[in-house]
Amino acid sequence: MTLHRAQGQEPLCLTCSYHEDDSCTFPKRPDAMDCTLYHDRTKPLVTTTPGYSTSFQIKTWLRRYRFGLLIAGLLFVSLVVTLLR
Repeated sequence: MTLHRAQGQEPLCLTCSYHEDDSCTFPKRPDAMDCTLYHDRTKPLVTTTPGYSTSFQIKTWLRRYRFGLLIAGLLFVSLVVTLLR
């Protein structure tokens, strides 16, 4: 966890995007000189989503639908055997 500290005598809240949109829940607001929730309002708020590899997604999908695939495979084999007789 990052602790942000104010430079000089100006509190962090004056430049914080959470203070600006009134979503801050920090108890020292609006005079906080150090804060763990601070985000500079001049910088864009970047959110990242986890990037899963294709092989991981395929393995997860196969694990999730293994019983359906097993039944579909048995039906396919039964159909092939029936048609070849």
